[in-house]
Amino acid sequence: MTESRSVGSTRAARQPAGAQIENEPIARLALRFGASGHLELRRGNDWVRVDAVRCFPWSQASRYISLRDFEGRELCLVVDSGTLEAASRWALYQALKVAGFRLEVTAVLSIEDDFEMRVWKVRTRGGERSFQTELDVWPQAAPGGGHVIEDIAGDVFFIPPLQSLDARSRKRLWPYVE
Repeated sequence: MTESRSVGSTRAARQPAGAQIENEPIARLALRFGASGHLELRRGNDWVRVDAVRCFPWSQASRYISLRDFEGRELCLVVDSGTLEAASRWALYQALKVAGFRLEVTAVLSIEDDFEMRVWKVRTRGGERSFQTELDVWPQAAPGGGHVIEDIAGDVFFIPPLQSLDARSRKRLWPYVE
């Protein structure tokens, strides 16, 4: 065991060597989306691609997030994402949103406004579904392409890049995506 720091913590913690951020003060931790659309962690002067994995307890979604390299080794433990700078916090939130449970849309059957809600009827790999969003909720660009949208129940739907959808789906979606 080596001594390391966890992001969001004010004291040193005993962590496995893989959790250590070598010679990196907590305040300098930075996250971003790289050109490839993947979450990256700054380590010294370099940016390393990482995956964000929520740790137990899942009920505290903004706490205890493990940042792991492509081999699954933990590079950093974010104890409280609220202590990150705004840009890093946004990048982490977006990465978790995309990595979490999501339903993949294969076709958009209809989108209609009804009583201050938008009603979506879509086809997913699991069959047809309908869901509702508030009128001011729009599909957001997803890292790596496509879009994600969260319904009023908290389910996340992934819409693949428009060119991969049929012509009718593209026509229905174009007013809602950039």
